[in-house]
Amino acid sequence: MANYELIGLNEAGPDLRAPTASDTGTVAGDINITGTLASGAATFAGDVTVNGNDLLVEATNAGTNLTVPTLTLSDLDAAAVSGQFTGAIHFKTADTGNPGVNASIVAEVTGSGGGAQLNFSTGFAGALVETLVLSDTGNATFAGDVTLSEGAVSITDTANETALAVTSSATSTYVTNITAGAVTTGQALRVVGVDALTTGKIAHFRSNSSSTSTRTLVQVHNDNTAATGATALTVTQDAAQRALFIDQNGNGSALVIDSAATTANGVDWDFDSLTTGHGLDIRSDSSSTSSRAIINVIQENAAASGAVGISVRQDGADAAIELNGGGIKFTNATASGDVNTLDDYEEGTWTPVFWDGTNDQTGSSVQSATYTKIGRVVYIEMCVLNVDTTGMTAGSPVYIKGLPFTPASAGVNDKNVIGAVQCDNVTTDSGSVFLRTITSQTYARLIEQTTTGEAGLIISDITSGNADFRINGFYIAAN
Repeated sequence: MANYELIGLNEAGPDLRAPTASDTGTVAGDINITGTLASGAATFAGDVTVNGNDLLVEATNAGTNLTVPTLTLSDLDAAAVSGQFTGAIHFKTADTGNPGVNASIVAEVTGSGGGAQLNFSTGFAGALVETLVLSDTGNATFAGDVTLSEGAVSITDTANETALAVTSSATSTYVTNITAGAVTTGQALRVVGVDALTTGKIAHFRSNSSSTSTRTLVQVHNDNTAATGATALTVTQDAAQRALFIDQNGNGSALVIDSAATTANGVDWDFDSLTTGHGLDIRSDSSSTSSRAIINVIQENAAASGAVGISVRQDGADAAIELNGGGIKFTNATASGDVNTLDDYEEGTWTPVFWDGTNDQTGSSVQSATYTKIGRVVYIEMCVLNVDTTGMTAGSPVYIKGLPFTPASAGVNDKNVIGAVQCDNVTTDSGSVFLRTITSQTYARLIEQTTTGEAGLIISDITSGNADFRINGFYIAAN
């Protein structure tokens, strides 16, 4: 074995060297350099082999700084069997005052590599007890906190394996926290270059927690009210495919929008490129017979007298609303003071009863009696056969009561005439009979038009048990 000398331990440039540049040697124990070294280099002109021990650079004096030039181990493929280098390089301090260790270690493997690790650790008993292990098997292990104050971390994975895996036992704190308060035109988080996707995903968020507590799985929050140019979420789809898909498999709302907008729109839809498509396509294929609304619009504040439930503006020549099947139904409609508002449509039946002002008819055969109300206009029709006037007063007027809606005020002489009246087995002077409503009453009077004016029919004009009446016409309802 060659002899080594330590020359000039206290000099400015101490050297540890072999007698000749071509000598090699083997040291079975540790190579220890201790004390105060200001500068200089430990030079090995030949190969150095350390068997079973560490190469140790140690400072044993409290408060003493040790400056060591760069230590380079090269040609490691020739230093051990199968091109592997096994061992450790330690920068160690025993100073309880913790002057700190500032070291730079570079591991470069240009071949296929072995089973080596690059290990950064500290045994200081204070707050810093952490370890970073970078392994050539593709794993990065952090036993404690890791802080990168400058620079960046770059992970390149050329194999079909996970490049970065984070397993956390956190319960009430962040698993990953990115603070980027200085970003202006840059991006705090960016995923690009995913250009080989087929059935995979760029991002996948999944939770299998059974907790019933209220929570949000993914939240995007612009927390500054002054940032009026910020859009919270933008989805751009360049392909002829859906840009957003929501699959709600539970009995809950698939989409809820809670807007605090006042003068702005709650939701804006822009379909300027439409040709044969639909701006909004809402459909249901449920076979349930239960009552429901496919679209439900509710303006539920009664004081909002200026609010319109649905407003449709059509600048083209086609219809503003087109119904293909079904119709328009008014349920619990209330009268509107707007003369341009259609506020009611109703169809139904009514029960006509002949009446003398005191007594009802004894009997009759009602063949039909229906009505249709559009707004305030009421159309009625009736066919009543075999009117029996038994028990009614002969000289009393003939009324028909049971109108489906109360008539409006008819003005002078209450003349609100309901159309045509055809009657059989009824005595008249001219044969011309009409029905006239009575203001604010749900009955009307049968009137005969004579050559000298009009005269009301009386009960004795009706042939009891044989008289037939067929009436149809319109009148204006009070509301």
